[in-house]
Amino acid sequence: MSEAMFINPDVLLRNIGQSWIVSNPRLRTHVELDAEAAKVFIAMGTLQAKPDEMWIAEFNIGRGKDRTVRGLGKNGLHADHSGLSLETPENWLSGKQLCDLLKERSLLISNQETATARLKPLNGLFDRESLGTFHQRVGQYLLLDKRVKAHWREWHDQKFSPDGKTLLDNPYRAMQEPFFDSYFNKDRIKNFRVLDFGCGNAYYAAKFAERAGHVIGIDNSSELLEIAKTNHGDKKNLELILTRSFEEVLELMASWEPGPFDLIYLQDTLLLLLQPEMDKPSELLPALFAGFRRLLRPGGSLCAMEPNPSFWLANRYGDSAKPYAIVTEYRNSVFNVAPTLDRLLPVMGKAGLALKDLQHPAPVKSNSSEKD
Repeated sequence: MSEAMFINPDVLLRNIGQSWIVSNPRLRTHVELDAEAAKVFIAMGTLQAKPDEMWIAEFNIGRGKDRTVRGLGKNGLHADHSGLSLETPENWLSGKQLCDLLKERSLLISNQETATARLKPLNGLFDRESLGTFHQRVGQYLLLDKRVKAHWREWHDQKFSPDGKTLLDNPYRAMQEPFFDSYFNKDRIKNFRVLDFGCGNAYYAAKFAERAGHVIGIDNSSELLEIAKTNHGDKKNLELILTRSFEEVLELMASWEPGPFDLIYLQDTLLLLLQPEMDKPSELLPALFAGFRRLLRPGGSLCAMEPNPSFWLANRYGDSAKPYAIVTEYRNSVFNVAPTLDRLLPVMGKAGLALKDLQHPAPVKSNSSEKD
């Protein structure tokens, strides 16, 4: 039975030289089209829904191939959340095969409700039908596809060397570290008492310890704190504390006298606490921020460094001259990997905290990139 097909409204189309990539960024599906197939796709897309026989006939003069990562492979959601395969398959499809591929990837659809049904969160670990959130998919991939038991190691080694002593050559090294070193210089935080909340392997807590008076690092990973103790256990003014649950954190903070800290620091932590993809912050979050406010001395500061909510889309769905995904994400946010200010400020405001300063660090070229 014939179906009337039309282009999914979520679709983005961009040129990559001699070919075009048709993408559905919400479902993270992609098909590469040659120039002839792209002309058909664009021309047919300007009309009302057409029978699939017409699509098939038109696609006989063009070719396309799948560029969607299957099963979140080595460069899939875990490393590149676009789902775009970096490897180009050799086999081209045309006619019915190409039409079927575009339908399978929800780039051509007959019903918008059916096409978006997969966008709901996972209802369990083994749910393969729903798309789920970014963090859900990463967790499912690690548990079921890679059978990884040490989840902390997978996250850690995307940012740091395995021993935790150096940052890898990535945006953390190009942006976070230079900004951190410049902003939290010794003159600014000399003699400060600092709480590094979610300190991980204490890479940055150790930097604080070199410049401040006393530093306390808190984390819920015993493995990461073991790395921290191995690398920085000799620092007398650095205290590391393991808290295994949110409730234990709140109990610890409540046991301290009010106002002991000049600075409370969070790095890449709010994106987990606020759960932006679920639009449902932890119910304990207001108590946590109220605890932060209680622990700050008069004039003290809470500083959080978080990834930009949409900058990472640029190198996957366009460039500065063609910011397709950036515009799309701002108009209709669908990725929500990192929290935006409109979600962050109300939570902080309820705890009596106010936004004092907002900075957007620029990348610093490494020596290797300057030579290229």
